[in-house]
Amino acid sequence: MFQRIKNLIISIISLAFIISFSSCSGKTLKIEWVLIGDVPATENMELGLLKPNGKVRLENLIINETKTLRIDSKDKLFCLDGDSSVCSKIQRKNDSDVMEIYLYPCRNYIENEDTYVIEPADEDVYYYIELFDDDIGKKYMLISKDNVIDKKGVLNKFDENIDDLLDSIDSDFAYYPVGSPSVALNYNGYIVKSKNYGNYVFLSTQWGEMSYMP
Repeated sequence: MFQRIKNLIISIISLAFIISFSSCSGKTLKIEWVLIGDVPATENMELGLLKPNGKVRLENLIINETKTLRIDSKDKLFCLDGDSSVCSKIQRKNDSDVMEIYLYPCRNYIENEDTYVIEPADEDVYYYIELFDDDIGKKYMLISKDNVIDKKGVLNKFDENIDDLLDSIDSDFAYYPVGSPSVALNYNGYIVKSKNYGNYVFLSTQWGEMSYMP
């Protein structure tokens, strides 16, 4: 009888240790790829995670390949290296078991007299150009539902809730981001709605060499 009680106590202690270790060691994340436009579908990329001790853990990823990744609770995203012609953005919510990796073409648009033409994508996206308004000294974005953006389609909307604008506007319009720095060059980008989180994700070619949104 004593031995059975002893074994039960050992089992309970062991289970508690396993649960405690698991909760401290992080979580398993499923990587979900979102490819926008003409980007390589099967190339390799390398994801770098910065450990608390300063060392970098490297994970080899294959674009569009389903993979789960163990992330320790104190790991920080350090880098994502791949084809230099492709921009990338990572979105991961702390309470989610999915990490989204967005890949899209780098800065690539044509400026005509009345329009900007951005490289098209087959996916359901918005297209935009980041510009600078000299009259008021602020950066703004011209946003369109197709890849041809009318320069005269500026509605000068200063609304802070961009999600409401995107959900309700059918024609080209201007959006002035709050607190955004000025830009020396014009940059194009894409806006896509996350299937996992429901928010709109801005894929800018200005910061797209590797940007991270926690």
